[in-house]
Amino acid sequence: MDYQYDVFVSYRRNSFSLKWIEEEFLPELVPRLELELGREPKVFWDEASVDDGQVIQTRILDALRDSRCLLSLLSGPYFTSIWCSAEWHTFRERAERAGLLANGRTLTIPIQWHDGDNYLDLLQGGRGPHTLNFSRFRLNGAWRGTPVHVEFQNELNGLADSIRRLIEGTPPYDPAGVIVRPEQVTRTQLSPGEWTYKLGGLPR
Repeated sequence: MDYQYDVFVSYRRNSFSLKWIEEEFLPELVPRLELELGREPKVFWDEASVDDGQVIQTRILDALRDSRCLLSLLSGPYFTSIWCSAEWHTFRERAERAGLLANGRTLTIPIQWHDGDNYLDLLQGGRGPHTLNFSRFRLNGAWRGTPVHVEFQNELNGLADSIRRLIEGTPPYDPAGVIVRPEQVTRTQLSPGEWTYKLGGLPR
């Protein structure tokens, strides 16, 4: 057995994020990633990857196990979702158990899509991964051909290269690999805009 997906796209669902991912982000990113990989990339995005009749929760948990890396589109409400938190911590725990974090490596690419003040402490604390700022690209349709859209495309070129390097460094597939389930995530608010997350029954 081997990984079924190259990238798991994690995001806090609302009408704007769905439209942006479907119409702006993935159509621009996937062809660039194909150039980097030399093959068609396999991307898991629940809105497009879960077929009718499938149990979505089970399908997402399976995809977490079967994906090489995580691409997180972070927004203010991202970590208020136990599903987003579980997705994030699944790849963090996997990277830690594989010894990647100790060497400054990760299996996660976080993208600041909205309201970074709510989660920057989590990302920058200790061994947090570098965050890409895409908040200025949170636009639809009418911006095509503008200087901002050109800048967006240039940033995606770099993102595709970063994803390729992440994919090339993933540990071997483990069918019994760690999956953090939503019920294992508890949320504690420390102060306005500052959140910490603990995992029940899992090593820190």
